[in-house]
Amino acid sequence: MTEGTLLATSSGNVSVAGSGLSRTFTGSTADLNTFFSTAGAVTYQGAANASGDKTLSITVVDTAGNTTSASTTLALTDVNDVPVRSGTPSAISVNEDSNNVTAISLGLSGLSYSTGPALESAQALTYKIISIPTFMSLFMANGSTAVPAETLLTLTELQALTYKTVAHGNGTGSITWTVQDNGSIANGGVDTLTDSLAVTVTSVNDAPTARNGSINMLTGATKTFGAAEFGFADASDSPSNSLDSVII
Repeated sequence: MTEGTLLATSSGNVSVAGSGLSRTFTGSTADLNTFFSTAGAVTYQGAANASGDKTLSITVVDTAGNTTSASTTLALTDVNDVPVRSGTPSAISVNEDSNNVTAISLGLSGLSYSTGPALESAQALTYKIISIPTFMSLFMANGSTAVPAETLLTLTELQALTYKTVAHGNGTGSITWTVQDNGSIANGGVDTLTDSLAVTVTSVNDAPTARNGSINMLTGATKTFGAAEFGFADASDSPSNSLDSVII
C-alpha cells in the first residue's frame, strides 16, 4: 500500500507494531485468527480524494522464519466533492432609497469557484440565483437587465451583478445563489454549494402625507378639529409613525 492509513491496535494476545501503511501483527495462530475476525480490528482509510485500485501486500512469517506473500486489492470509488469558493465579498449596508435609480455593484468581482480536487477538474459549474430580499432588485452589469430568482448565470455575470434599492424598502437579509457541478451525488457525493451575501438596508424616516379638505360652517360658529380631518398617513415608513403635531 502506498497511500492512505492502516489502523490497528494491540488486543488480547496479539501485539501490533509499525505505523502508517506498515504494520506487523505477532501472536499465535489461534489468537491471530481471532484478532483478524474481529470487526474493526484492522481498518484502512484512503488518502484524501483518492480513488482507483489500491493493493495491500501481505507477508506471513511462521516461527521457523518461513514466509509466504499474498495481496488484496481495495477498489476505492470516487465520491464527488462540493465546489469550492475563493474570495469573500463584503456585506452590503446602505440606507433606504439610497440607490433607487442607478444600479451599483454587489462587489462580487473577487469571487471565484473551483470544482474541488484535481481529479474533478473536468467538471462544469452552473450558477443560479436562489433568493433576493424584497427591499432590493438585482441587475446585470448594464444596470437595466433584471435578474430575478431562479436566473442562471455564468461566473462572469455573477461577478458583475449590480443592485438597486426598492423605494421605501428596508430590512436585513441575504442574496443567495448556488454553484453546482455536473458530478455525481452517488455514494454521498455533494454537487451543490449554497453561497450568500448579507445585505442591510437601514430605514430612513419619510415625510408623512396629508389631504386637502373643505369645511362648511355658519358665521360665528366654533369648529373643533380632530386629527382625522388632516388626513395624516405615513405609508412610506415601516413600521409607520404616529401623528406628533399639526402646524397651522
